[in-house]
Amino acid sequence: MASHLLMVVQQRTLFFISCIYNCGPEVIPSRQMIIESNCTGDICGKITRHHWSLFKMISEDSSLSWVEIIDLDTRILTDLDNPSLVLTGRNNGNDYSLEMNTTYKISGSIMVAGGPLLDDEIIFRTVAPLSVPLQGCSVQPVEGFVFKTNFSVNCSGWHAENQFLTYKYSYIASTGTVTTNRALPNPYITSLLPKGKKSEDYNVVIRVDIFDQRGASHVEKLTVKVKPLPQNDSSLNVETVNNNIKEFLKKGKVSEAATHAIVALSSYDDDDEAKDSTLQAMADSQISHVSQVTQFCAIVIMATENRIKISMNTVDGATALLIEATNFLRTFDEDRDVVEQAGEHLILGISNTLRVSTDLADDLSQQEGETELN
Repeated sequence: MASHLLMVVQQRTLFFISCIYNCGPEVIPSRQMIIESNCTGDICGKITRHHWSLFKMISEDSSLSWVEIIDLDTRILTDLDNPSLVLTGRNNGNDYSLEMNTTYKISGSIMVAGGPLLDDEIIFRTVAPLSVPLQGCSVQPVEGFVFKTNFSVNCSGWHAENQFLTYKYSYIASTGTVTTNRALPNPYITSLLPKGKKSEDYNVVIRVDIFDQRGASHVEKLTVKVKPLPQNDSSLNVETVNNNIKEFLKKGKVSEAATHAIVALSSYDDDDEAKDSTLQAMADSQISHVSQVTQFCAIVIMATENRIKISMNTVDGATALLIEATNFLRTFDEDRDVVEQAGEHLILGISNTLRVSTDLADDLSQQEGETELN
């Protein structure tokens, strides 16, 4: 009589968490950090809940201890009950989800139906902040006119302390933060700026993000006044502006062309024809760097916001710029934080374009209805 031996092998359950983005050797607080949980084994299909906790190491009475960060839910882009944890990086302004030069512990756990609680943790340190020099960044002049005054930013004080820094320059406009260049090792920049808001005394904030090779960063903000042109000044001629834009584009100077357009659009106020013409001058341009995404979106927003009527050509031009920005972001995978920031501008640009497109469609439908009645 034949006999069979039945061997039951119990599969071992393994749970662990791992970092997949911004992992070090030192974590950069200004960037997102992504942690994922991993589970293998039979009971992994019976997970009922995930949970995450964040702890900071502090020194108290000559001893080290862990203190839980109780507002973790405000520092993440995911839920606490999620297989992954995404720390926001930059929260608001200069605030980050993590402090610099600090040791942290992230704990992840799962609850299994009818089974044990499994957990794991990782410990990491964030980069130390940059040493701020006595002389940082300055700008000259501190007051000028839109389209006539070139403002020069000088960060040579930083460069004297560390020659391996990179600088990213941007300004805060009505559309949000608009980046003027890619991060470069150049402590100087000269640029036109859009007109400031009258309600804010024509103030425009210039932002300089300074980075070292480790990823540590510092932000300097400089405020200038960019006033409207005097009434008798004819510098802002629409035809001349658009010809300058086209010349920049012919030379491949997309950022310069976009800056020219943004500065002009900030001055047109209620001149819708001028806005349409300048937007259409940029419509066929192509993005060569991610910094230009914020510029393209700013052009669309400034040309379409608060418009009651708009032409089909302008809608087509706005759509062309937004498609170019969208297609570029689809292929750009170097820095997810940059993509997220640029994506915020893109969403606002799309929202404005959809609104004016809907208004235009309603107008055309009404006109067709009136024609049929007649």
